[in-house]
Amino acid sequence: MTYGSSSRRKLVIAAFIGGMLTYGASYLIAGNSDPDQKIALLESRIEGLEASLATAQNELKNTRWSSDASNLAANGKAAEIPKRVKDSGTACSDSTVVNNVNSVEILRNLEISPPNDSRSFVERVNGILADNPPKEKIAVATKAIFDMARDRDHLPDDALQTMYHNQSDPDLKRVAAQVLAQRGNDTLLEDQVAKAQVKLKSTHAKDRQDALVQLAKLRNIKAADAIVPLLHDPDTDVRLDALLALRNNGNALNVGYVEMLRSDPSPAVRSLANDVASDLKDLSASARTSMSASDIEAGLPPM
Repeated sequence: MTYGSSSRRKLVIAAFIGGMLTYGASYLIAGNSDPDQKIALLESRIEGLEASLATAQNELKNTRWSSDASNLAANGKAAEIPKRVKDSGTACSDSTVVNNVNSVEILRNLEISPPNDSRSFVERVNGILADNPPKEKIAVATKAIFDMARDRDHLPDDALQTMYHNQSDPDLKRVAAQVLAQRGNDTLLEDQVAKAQVKLKSTHAKDRQDALVQLAKLRNIKAADAIVPLLHDPDTDVRLDALLALRNNGNALNVGYVEMLRSDPSPAVRSLANDVASDLKDLSASARTSMSASDIEAGLPPM
C-alpha cells in the first residue's frame, strides 16, 4: 500500500528519533566527567526521545488507518469503515474492519453488563450473533459462552440449546454442545455426532474428511464409535484423518482398532498409527467420558 508524503515524513522522523537514542547516549557519556550527572542527563534525554518516538509512531499508525479507510471508501466499500453498533456496547463493524476492534473489550462488555446496558447476558450474546456475524464476533461469543459454562443463572441450559439450533457456525454449535455436556446433558453432543455420521457416509472423500475434522474437535468418547469404521476407508487421506480424530476422542479401549493399521499399505498411515496407539495407551478406559473445561478451551476459535 502507498502512503502520502505526510506518512513518509513520519517514517523519517521515527527513524531519526530512534537513531538519536543511540547518538544522545554516546554524546552524554563522552561529554561529562561526573558519573552521577552523566547518568541523570542520559536518563532524562532518553525519556524525552522515547516519548517523541512513541508520539511519531502513534501518528504514523493513525495515518495508515486513515489511508486504509479512504481507500475503502474510494472503492465503494464505505460500509467497511468502523461504526458504532448497539449490540456490543463498543465500536465494531463488519468482517473486514472488526479486526480493528478490541475483542477483549467486547468480551468484557458481554460478561460484565455495562452501566448503560440493561440487557441480560443471553440478550447481549444474541445481539453479537445477529445478522450473519463475521468469524471475529463468533469467536468472541464462543469464548463468552465457555467462560459462563458454570453459570446457569446467566446462561441457562435452554438458552444454550436455543443458540445451538439458531446458529449455523460449526465452532459455536460445537462449544454450545460441549458446555451443555459439561453440565451433564449430552443431547447436543449426540446431535453433533449424528450429523457428522451423515457426512461420513458420503461417497466423496472430502465430505468424509470434513466430518472427521469436526469430530476431532469434540474431544469426547461419544465420537469414537463414529470414527472407528473410517479407519478402514479406501482413501488414504481419510484413514489419516480418522486416526487423528480418534486420537482426540478415544481412550485405551480403542488401541486395538489403531494397532490393526500398523500393517496398512500406506507408510504414512502405519507411522501415524504407531503414534496414535502410543498416545491412547497412556489414557485410561474412563478418559474422555466426561467433558473437561481444558478440552473445550483447546478448540475455541482464536479471537
